[in-house]
Amino acid sequence: MRRASLLLVPLLSVVGLVACGGEDEAMDVVPLDQGRAGELTGGSAGVGGGGAGGVGGTGGTSEVEVPKHLAPYPEGPYGDNLGSVIANHQFIGWSNPAAVEYDVEQMEPVWMSDFYDPDGSKNIKLLMINSSAQWCPPCRQEYRHFQNKGTFPEYRAKGVMFLGSLMENNAYEAPRYLDARAWVSTYKVDFPFVIDTSFKLGGLFTMDAIPNNTLIDTKTMKVIRLMPGGDTDGMLRIIDTELQKRQ
Repeated sequence: MRRASLLLVPLLSVVGLVACGGEDEAMDVVPLDQGRAGELTGGSAGVGGGGAGGVGGTGGTSEVEVPKHLAPYPEGPYGDNLGSVIANHQFIGWSNPAAVEYDVEQMEPVWMSDFYDPDGSKNIKLLMINSSAQWCPPCRQEYRHFQNKGTFPEYRAKGVMFLGSLMENNAYEAPRYLDARAWVSTYKVDFPFVIDTSFKLGGLFTMDAIPNNTLIDTKTMKVIRLMPGGDTDGMLRIIDTELQKRQ
């Protein structure tokens, strides 16, 4: 059993999570998560079929697709501290879970390079990475905020992309395919979402608490804000401040 030993952020009430039970056991497995944390790993496909035109939303495909691990990306050294370039991590997930009705068969590789936007062609000024655990009440409350207040559509229109990640399931273990489906279907997630089975994003935590939110400048893929979760409105104010700097 893998235990992250993360403390719940106080002041938020415990609310139950809709469980996904009685599903096909063939899908209830820990998915492969290639490579170790911080490594640039191999692969031949990126975000594509899971949504309309992938995370950029531009639609269409080129005649020859460049493998994502060879796609343009800022050079290292890579790190998790403020001002560092985040590594071109690969995960398994969806570019838009809602668009494929949360189907685990539609899960695919998602790379950090999918969000790299040096020329603005993807209309992604900032990338907000949310790290959550299925057992975490503040994480559930943050996702209810996203769902009930239409947070993602509002900020996507401003040039912000969200990337959600699930780091642990209800048993404090690496998340499984069905854990991911239970999470995204419960909160009607319509932004890129992945499972972080090897804790690649763990270095972005500034304290022993979850959820954790990280803000990336997509022109450089540098970490510009490290924001412990629990104050969703405060996080959004920080994003607004960073957007104003980029007007």
